Order: sequence, then structure tokens, then C-alpha cells
Amino acid sequence: MIVMTEFERINTPRVEKILKMFEVIQTSARSSRAGNDEIAKLLSPVATQFSAGPRLSLDELDPPKDLAPGPVVQTTNSGLQGWADALDMARKAPLHDAVAAMGVIATRVEQELWEAQA
Repeated sequence: MIVMTEFERINTPRVEKILKMFEVIQTSARSSRAGNDEIAKLLSPVATQFSAGPRLSLDELDPPKDLAPGPVVQTTNSGLQGWADALDMARKAPLHDAVAAMGVIATRVEQELWEAQA
């Protein structure tokens, strides 16, 4: 069983879409009889982005040291009550937790939109 990190789970479909886009570009290049120089020129912005590497240092990815860990909340409710609990937690969560949750939600929405377009 392959265990994926959250980062891998979220971004693997994006990488697959990038690879599909490259296949389309390669097909177009073949049908247009584009030369290697023309293809390289077209893809140079992509190569520049990849060669730049990650934009965040590991220090920027770590949570601030002055934040105290919050309580672990476990709910056993399901159905609508579970959603009510989630909404209540969103309203009362510290700002850094709310922003983290918002990022997860935005990523989920983006992923659903990408999949709907595919």
C-alpha cells in the first residue's frame, strides 16, 4: 500500500494534468513540424520556473514558535450535526487555524473544478 502525504495527494492530479498538457504540446509540435528551437523557445518560461526551485524556505513553512498548540477536537457526531460542529469550530477557531482550514477548502474547490473540466 502506497502512503501519500497530503501534499502528494493534493498535487499528484495537478502533475498529471501538466504531463497531459505536455503531451498535447508535443502532438501539436509534431503536426506543425516545429523544430526543437521553436519548442524550447515556447517552453522557456516553464523551464525558468522549474529551475528557480521552491519559493519558500523551510523556516517559512514551519508554524510560528510563539503559537501554543490548540486543543484536539474529536467529534463522534455524523450527518448534519457534524456540519454544525464544523461551522461552529470555523467561527470560533483562532485566526491561524481558520486560515489553514480556508487553504484546505480552497484547494478542495480548485481540485473539484479541475476535475470537472477534465
